[in-house]
Amino acid sequence: CGRPFNNRLNHRVESVDKGDGIPHPDERAVASSDYDSTYDSTYETNHSDSSDFAQNEEEGEGGKKPPEAREGCREYLAEGIILHPLLPSPEDKPILAPEPLVMSGLEPLMSQLSNWNFPIFSLVEKTHSKTGCILSQVSYRLFEDTGLFETFRIPVQEFMNYFHALENGYRVIPYHNRIHATDVLHAVWYLTTQPVPGLPTLLTENGIHIDSENGITSGATGFLVSKMNSVLEEGYGSLAGLIPGLELMALYVAAAMHDYDHPGRTNAFLVATSAPQALLYNDRSVLENHHAASAWNLFMSRPEYNFLVNLEHVEFKRFRFLVIEAILATDLKKHFDFLAEFNAKVGDEGVSGIDWTNENDRLLVCQMCIKLADVNGPLKCKELHLQWTEGIVNEFYEQGDEEASLGLPISPFMDRSAPQLAKLQESFITHIVGPLCSSYDSAALMPGRWVDPPEGETELEEVKDEQDTEEEEVDIADDDASTSSDTSR
Repeated sequence: CGRPFNNRLNHRVESVDKGDGIPHPDERAVASSDYDSTYDSTYETNHSDSSDFAQNEEEGEGGKKPPEAREGCREYLAEGIILHPLLPSPEDKPILAPEPLVMSGLEPLMSQLSNWNFPIFSLVEKTHSKTGCILSQVSYRLFEDTGLFETFRIPVQEFMNYFHALENGYRVIPYHNRIHATDVLHAVWYLTTQPVPGLPTLLTENGIHIDSENGITSGATGFLVSKMNSVLEEGYGSLAGLIPGLELMALYVAAAMHDYDHPGRTNAFLVATSAPQALLYNDRSVLENHHAASAWNLFMSRPEYNFLVNLEHVEFKRFRFLVIEAILATDLKKHFDFLAEFNAKVGDEGVSGIDWTNENDRLLVCQMCIKLADVNGPLKCKELHLQWTEGIVNEFYEQGDEEASLGLPISPFMDRSAPQLAKLQESFITHIVGPLCSSYDSAALMPGRWVDPPEGETELEEVKDEQDTEEEEVDIADDDASTSSDTSR
């Protein structure tokens, strides 16, 4: 596909001002007081992957300075938060998928994938628990369901090798782990393949976009069909019928990659402690940039991982761009910018405000889709919601513990001695999840079913409509009489 292979990177990032290298995890590092901070509670919480909802990194850190630290700086141990190198060492052996590639005995649970409240934690136990292969097994099943293996001639062995290596790059932490990545992948698949009431069907010749300007072949621009929902009833559509296959595959891969090597700490924490990746990415979308860069470097590090070998160069280039854009969209620092752009695009016109032949409009829809999938916990049944909430608060508490050990102020919602779970959920749902769902639904993109109102309700509405019509007629007659009287006078 024209990609570089096994590039060697110099991981020692030089400081612009001092010329100092990034310290090794075993060394002691110094964090600048420019980002010392008393983290204010804001509307942006780290309930999802990047989020610093509970923190504002631009306030001061506070706390006592160790006597050995130089003026204006804080000394800390970097070992706890160090992120993995971008490329594996040449001496490392590739992580290959175990045989059999597709596990047996999973069908009773996999058959429930078309259920929004898919029992994901039951599947965890069937796929060797928290360090198992749930991400690679669900990825295979969803790619097989949508025909992506055939459409893009994806070799199954390389596909399973890469996704197994990818899931092994997720840490065993309470929330941002391979289970969350699988949940987000399932959610984007669900949102793009399930029936959406009133969604139009794009009329194209033989069901194919022809993007000759960008050199994309017809195979990449054809539409996918989910085998679990192959026949859509009249009055329903699906995003898979509006977004070309290459773009949907990019969305699915982005969901699987989107939290790769997450350390269980927020962007604000990494910035405040001058973590190497915060310096590398200039304090901007630190985690999201790291997830994308390290997941792509994993892909490019071994020929055994190249499941995109049959993509044309221009297709691969487009695919990589789309994956990166989707991952970066999960930074909740940019949440309200995306929401404002989407609302301006949709306006009062709903789905008709989206030009499905415009690749930028389709990209925006995909970004909104992965954002919704990334924070879908409160949209699930109570049992699942509580399990996801338990994971995020435990991860918050681990960060709070480390902040206390470093002499940093404990971030809002992260002090296990003063839990505020209800307030955290209320704020997160009110300010993040609720408005996002409302915008997505106002564009008529949310899967669902048409529901006929109860008979009594229909009759009441008809009576009310008749009364409104009579009142309008009376008002018009009064206006006419008034006008006639004024004229005669």
